[in-house]
Amino acid sequence: MSEISRRKFLKNAAIGAVGMASISLLGGCADDKDTKDKKANKVTHNPVRTEKCDLVVVGSGTAGLCAAVRAAELGASVILLEKLPALGGTSALTEGIGGLNSYMNKKMGKGGKPFDVNEALQRSQEYSHWAADSKTYERFISESGKTIDWLHFQCGVQFLTADVTAPTSYPSWHLGAVDGKFAYVGKAVHKPLIDYGKKHGLKTRVSNPATGLIVENGTVKGVYVQDKEKKQEYAIRAKNVVLATGGYANNKEMFKRFTYRDSDTVWNYGLHEGRDGDGIKWAEEIDGVLHYPGTVMYAYPQVVGNKVFGGAVPFLFAMQPILRVNERGERFYNEANGGDFTITSNAMKAQQRVFSILDQSLLEYIHDKAVMVGFADAVPTGKPMRDAYKAVDEGIKNRQVHKFDTVGQLAKFIGCEVKRLQETLDKYNKACAIGKDEEFGMPASFLHPMKRAPFYIAELQLAMYTTIGGLHVDEYLRVINTKGEPISGLFALGNDASSIYGTDYDVGILSGSQQGWCATGGRLVAEYVTGKA
Repeated sequence: MSEISRRKFLKNAAIGAVGMASISLLGGCADDKDTKDKKANKVTHNPVRTEKCDLVVVGSGTAGLCAAVRAAELGASVILLEKLPALGGTSALTEGIGGLNSYMNKKMGKGGKPFDVNEALQRSQEYSHWAADSKTYERFISESGKTIDWLHFQCGVQFLTADVTAPTSYPSWHLGAVDGKFAYVGKAVHKPLIDYGKKHGLKTRVSNPATGLIVENGTVKGVYVQDKEKKQEYAIRAKNVVLATGGYANNKEMFKRFTYRDSDTVWNYGLHEGRDGDGIKWAEEIDGVLHYPGTVMYAYPQVVGNKVFGGAVPFLFAMQPILRVNERGERFYNEANGGDFTITSNAMKAQQRVFSILDQSLLEYIHDKAVMVGFADAVPTGKPMRDAYKAVDEGIKNRQVHKFDTVGQLAKFIGCEVKRLQETLDKYNKACAIGKDEEFGMPASFLHPMKRAPFYIAELQLAMYTTIGGLHVDEYLRVINTKGEPISGLFALGNDASSIYGTDYDVGILSGSQQGWCATGGRLVAEYVTGKA
């Protein structure tokens, strides 16, 4: 697993979204009135004025910003709308942009030899059981490195390295930097993008959520917008509309509909405002087709009771490859797969409850000798975690960690039979003794016996970064309708569009692919609508 992945995990860094003041509205003239069809529950719009532009982009995360900035750079008149008071959305809190064959890849290795795009496509499709749209996926992979180059050479974005989150991945995860040090996407990517876009006439409006699409004879002609400050609705007529509203992670109804799971059972690491599924809903209303809408980018598990992203307790109990059991007191997967949070989350979803267990000897090993999986600027792999005792004590105090002296007490806490839990421990300890996990294949270097009391246990909870299931788009990012044809004038990006996925996020192949999909899709759609592809 990467030593830079999920950097500053232990430091509980909180990075705010990138903000910009709202730019004064363009002058308008005639009113524009329209009524949505029956699928939209007959919502009536009464805009007080109408504006015009070449392209309107709804949502200002990485996808929307890249689309808006690139289009403005190519000479289009662009209005970028954001429903929140600041630009960036949850994208601002992410760490890196996925891309293959970038200047950074060429600089770091393989002697200048590019990665084989066809091989990457084959691996990615095999990962998703060929559920992705191949033409769209291939174009994304082929163009992703060029997007990194555009961000760097044209927009002034600095990258620290191209890394991985899972050991099976290409080094596609481009981590941003400010002054030569790691920085989250909000500071490292969004800020220079916004500055560059302003130089090319980009107009941005915060606290101006789109409220629906303007549709005439099956063609999207613009959007309706609510100006929260002036408390009035207006219309923007545009040649093309890009939906980049961030998916539906905060929409409980849509989450239940698509995933068959209550969102309250999944810890949400993203912003808890926005991401309401607006773009997906509007496209569905005009016969836009969905593609694996229930796909979620699950995250490293959360420790029940922990209130923030990161911290020493989740590092110990959710990140280290230590014994995990379910509600029956049984192991259920290879704990070494923790670096691939998709695998871990899929395994957890098949259980009712999940627990992570340390004994005193392993706690001492981690504190005095080495963590098995580390983080570069927190606790590197192979180095001791000198605050491990303190972390456990704090966890016990905050009721995130529970300490027991006997296996019987552990079983009572879990709610399982003592005999079954003891059998699990015996089988696991035998694997540790012979250095071979015949049940799940845990590497010998990660096998540490669970024998010495006291025992420390924490319950784990499913967590997610965002939803990535959404609309079916083609290789040009056009939204496809029920007839298999593109809806004229309508495009979708990022978390609103899911054509490069099946049921899982491909972290094991292309680390950072979702932010890469956002950035590359944004650049490509801008080039397409301006005729500069």
